[in-house]
Amino acid sequence: GGIFKNGTIYNPRDGKTYCGKMTLTNEGKQLELRGSLCMFPFIGKTNTWQKINKLELDFNRWQCIKK
Repeated sequence: GGIFKNGTIYNPRDGKTYCGKMTLTNEGKQLELRGSLCMFPFIGKTNTWQKINKLELDFNRWQCIKK
């Protein structure tokens, strides 16, 4: 997998921008997206997204499996 860090994530619900990190896991089949307070990176939230197989849909999509 790959790790993409030092990015930002915008939350349209509260209009704020957070520090972000994305990590591909499970041979690229899962994406962990972490948003955190830039001053306090231990305060944040991670969502895990599962890639849906082409056999299940007519095109590739991602589905959130853990919030």
